[in-house]
Amino acid sequence: MLPPYFESPGKRLVKSPKLYWIDPGLWRYQTGYWGEASGTLLEGYDEDAITFPQNYRVTVGPPGDLALVRQALDILRKARRPLLVVGSGVWWAHGEEELRRFVEATGMPVLSRNLARGIIPDDHPLSAGFYPAPASMADAFLVIGTRLDWTIGYGRFPLFAMDAPVVQVDIHPESIGKTRPINVGIVGDAAQVLRQLNELVAGGGSWAMETEWPARAHGSIAAMRAETAADLAARDPARPMHSIQLMQALAECLPREAIKVVDGGYSAAFAIQYLDACIPGGVTWVGSTGHIGVGLGFAIAAQLAHPNTPVVAIMGDGAFGLCGMEFDTAVRHRLPIVVVIANDAGWGETRDGQRRRWGDAAVIGTNLGPTRYDELARALGGYGEHVERPEDVAPAIRRAFDSGLPAIIDVRTDPEQRSAAVTGLPWIVE
Repeated sequence: MLPPYFESPGKRLVKSPKLYWIDPGLWRYQTGYWGEASGTLLEGYDEDAITFPQNYRVTVGPPGDLALVRQALDILRKARRPLLVVGSGVWWAHGEEELRRFVEATGMPVLSRNLARGIIPDDHPLSAGFYPAPASMADAFLVIGTRLDWTIGYGRFPLFAMDAPVVQVDIHPESIGKTRPINVGIVGDAAQVLRQLNELVAGGGSWAMETEWPARAHGSIAAMRAETAADLAARDPARPMHSIQLMQALAECLPREAIKVVDGGYSAAFAIQYLDACIPGGVTWVGSTGHIGVGLGFAIAAQLAHPNTPVVAIMGDGAFGLCGMEFDTAVRHRLPIVVVIANDAGWGETRDGQRRRWGDAAVIGTNLGPTRYDELARALGGYGEHVERPEDVAPAIRRAFDSGLPAIIDVRTDPEQRSAAVTGLPWIVE
């Protein structure tokens, strides 16, 4: 049965103001009806009768109160170790260029979170990376477009010094001062407030920032990685590899410009710490709400948006189980993503929490089977390999890319792994 706004197949579309979208594969109109569009139905349609989506978004957000912006800059100028903390709001506001200008003009180190990662590349000398340890050394903060949630200790001690002034900029007023007192709260678009700051900085003025502070903040990235991986040297080489070893191998072999999509529990926690974001979106993870199972969808979208860029999805086996058949979508659409599965045969982070709290007897519902996901890849028409040693990761990745097919590298990881990079962090309360 044809919807009421169309005539019979083969005839022109009825001119109706209610029709708002049509494309060769799918059509919808305001009754909420979805369905496939046949070639005869679309033949000879009158484009003038269709209202296409346009001019329905705000393109420039509101600036901040200029007096408050001046106060914010005054706080930063007087600080010895000011730290810029930026998040997804900068990306959504298209504030990348304003952020770069501000960082280069002031020399302030920047801690990049979520969708802001890669705007200032992690290997840039003014980058303080993603891991929030540098916050504990800072004496003033400018927080722009990011929530002070559990991943950054809610902006409280011990990460944020109790007497450190905090400036928070957000488009949503309800997000300002939600988890800690704020010295200056600015409601405004991240890009517009950065533009205002850049104009004020261009006017000149002295800064009290310590000369060595940016290098200390940037050096914290390597220091964190060395500290959290310190006990790996003593591991029995006969044991399955630790996920940190997998991430170290990936960090060495993946192209700098690769887009890394991260999805899972322990595998994601280690990946976001050990993999650099050197382009915007260079490391995309599930975020602080932990909505796992989106990795394949994110990777497919990234490959469609950037067809000439290598795209790698790093996933836990549990997360892959929630969306694994989307690999068939990648095969059908010839999208050569590479999926690296850290396969510890379980919901590793939850299982480890059960063991740490209540012992082995409390491990319930968190074990999975020793599934060979590389065999699934081959069955669906993709490329698959199984890897057990860290030194075999890079060759497998190269062969996966060379295949030109969607690929799964199934990596056996230690089901009993744990690390100070996840457990025992003083700003995370379990």
